[in-house]
Amino acid sequence: MDEHLPPLPDKYGGQLVIIGINTLIPDGQRLFRAVMAHFRVPQEEWGVPALVIGEILLKGGLEIPRELPGLVEAGIARGGIGWPALAGLKDVLEAKEAAARARRGGVQEGRKGPLRELGRPLRVK
Repeated sequence: MDEHLPPLPDKYGGQLVIIGINTLIPDGQRLFRAVMAHFRVPQEEWGVPALVIGEILLKGGLEIPRELPGLVEAGIARGGIGWPALAGLKDVLEAKEAAARARRGGVQEGRKGPLRELGRPLRVK
């Protein structure tokens, strides 16, 4: 996914949090299916890369770099963009934050989770 993202994390620093989903593991697959269902994407159109920003789904290596910079800029100008209302996302974000806290405390995460951080450190508020 990194190759499809414009250099936004460098430009916006801590104002921007991008979280990648590992669709090769069951938890990531469930979250990916929840995204596709939420946006009513026909199964024959499922694929990666896909990116959700607020309540907008961007798909593909052309649409993401073309549309994402303007959406991020507009969202930051409005004071931010909330996490999308996706089934299971809150649990995954809380698990990722707990794992990040454990790492800061010197405890290793027990297994690979469905999220992979891109760019800047994860900050869930």
